[in-house]
Amino acid sequence: MKLSEMMRAQPILRGALIAPSMVVLIFVFFNLTATVDQNTVVQQLTVGIVNLDEGVTLAGAGPVHVADQAVAALERQLPLSTIRFPDEATATAALDRGAIVAALILPPDFSRTVASGATAHARVLNTDHLSVLETQVGRTVAGQLQAALTVAVLSARTQFAARQGNVVVGAPAPARPGLVPAVPVPPVTVTPLEAPPAPVPPAAVTNVPPPPGAAGPPLAVATTALHAARNPALLQAPFVLSFASWMGSLIGGILLFFGTRPLLRSGATGSVALARTIIPVFATVLAALMGVLLVGWLGGAWEHFWELWAFRWLVMAASMATITALFSLFGLFAFLVAVPLVFYQSSLAGLLAPPSAAPDWLVWLAHAPFHETTVALRALLIGGPANAIPWTQLGIVLGGAIVATWAGTLLWSRRGRRAAT
Repeated sequence: MKLSEMMRAQPILRGALIAPSMVVLIFVFFNLTATVDQNTVVQQLTVGIVNLDEGVTLAGAGPVHVADQAVAALERQLPLSTIRFPDEATATAALDRGAIVAALILPPDFSRTVASGATAHARVLNTDHLSVLETQVGRTVAGQLQAALTVAVLSARTQFAARQGNVVVGAPAPARPGLVPAVPVPPVTVTPLEAPPAPVPPAAVTNVPPPPGAAGPPLAVATTALHAARNPALLQAPFVLSFASWMGSLIGGILLFFGTRPLLRSGATGSVALARTIIPVFATVLAALMGVLLVGWLGGAWEHFWELWAFRWLVMAASMATITALFSLFGLFAFLVAVPLVFYQSSLAGLLAPPSAAPDWLVWLAHAPFHETTVALRALLIGGPANAIPWTQLGIVLGGAIVATWAGTLLWSRRGRRAAT
């Protein structure tokens, strides 16, 4: 048999002829367009600030809010953006849903503690249930916050000590408004207290001379994880499990397409459509179980085993059915869509970096529940918002893929009958 006859008789040979070129095209294009600029992404991340400092009133100089000065200096130095929250509960909720990567909480007595010369305290909330990049930034930002705040505290201490002040506890500062994005502010400097102090009623004055060599560090920052991964394996588990699921769905969909294609030519349209519908649903039950068992064994995540298994099955069934639908509709041309979809979904899902780091030309795909499935997976493995699993959205995707599979199968069957006549 001549090579040309073999090519006509076996379409898969034509695929083998162009497959190397398509693989090079897809992989090179993917890696060059999906490269994440970490510096750019970090600038898009946000730290929440809860400033509860009530301040102190310095005799003859009016109220002083050390925390305001510290936050202003912080905003000039941090590479991240900031956002203000009125209380800790609101900041915690924002961290839980991934709107921020960490939260700095300054207590009500911050200024009074600095004025007394004692060690001031602040808290940082971070979490492990965000993307790998966001988690890393959230873990390291505490050190940057402490360094920036320490400079402000030392400056305030120096000026309080120079004053050898008559310090009086001031009234609480006005309540801050709700979620107000922080904006860059001009450099904040503390005005030297050279004017003679105004007379203050003796009963209102508390002499607190902050000693220049006060014992203890000027500032202590305690870090607390809102959702902490039990071990390093669970930090990587969402990416590994998701990518493995999509790769399994891709390979299964390709084999299902080529396995049923000869039957379609023989006229078994109903049987082919039924096989392309049932196999993705049942094959993914065992595949999802394998992934969940391995994650449970290596990561020790057994608490939500049954829910995690059902969720991963639905994700895999929807993804394999979607890939099968693409091949049922477009034939071999589906490779141009299915393969990039498998590799780009990790960017859209926010597995390694937030979804905002994905290429702009893929924004239209964000309507699919890629990121929602990642949030749900992390909630089951590490922690996160309640009721995060998008059962309804995944069910709609699965149902739509099945309908598309039947439509594509019927379309190609009719086209084959017309060609035969």
